[in-house]
Amino acid sequence: MKHTIYITFSSCWQLGSGYGDGYKSDSTMLRDEEGLLRLSGRTLKGALREGAARLSRCRDDLKKAEEIVFGTNSAEDKNNQSGLIRVSAGLLNAGLRQALLQNTGCEDILEDLLCRRKQTALDAEKQIKKGSLRNIECGIPGIQFEATVSIENSNIDEKWIYQYLKAVCAAVKSIGSNRSRGLGSCIITLKDDTAKAELPPVLDIKEN
Repeated sequence: MKHTIYITFSSCWQLGSGYGDGYKSDSTMLRDEEGLLRLSGRTLKGALREGAARLSRCRDDLKKAEEIVFGTNSAEDKNNQSGLIRVSAGLLNAGLRQALLQNTGCEDILEDLLCRRKQTALDAEKQIKKGSLRNIECGIPGIQFEATVSIENSNIDEKWIYQYLKAVCAAVKSIGSNRSRGLGSCIITLKDDTAKAELPPVLDIKEN
């Protein structure tokens, strides 16, 4: 069972590569092999799991669905189970990606998709720590990514899973770093589905 999801950012956002680029930024954005912005599958899966965790507080069957779909991760459980969900990396919207790759001025256009923000750390007294000023590279609002979500070997009804994934996507509020500072607000939707997301009906879920 595979579905395409769209991730559209409604604020500036930051998903760092772990590297800086000298005087411009202390933290640059994650890019793919073509030099274009991307979202890691691990980050997307973590965001979807956060959405699933929000839903799991609503009903017992949704808690069970989270464990089956995303796996268990209790520090006290030595028999944690891996989940059934697989999430690909998020790539730029196909049309924009094609336009960028066909344009010889790709780097210049890519710069227009970026902004830079200054960030400082605070001490225990809420004062700025000396020498903590950093420049971070961010993506601008409005950028859309596409990713593939697949769920394998599930004995749960496919229609129910579809409604569950739809609700999980709607429950995700942000992705990436510095979310406590207002970065990363986003909307995630399933492909070709603009209807309002609602919780799936209660289901008696049995494990494989």
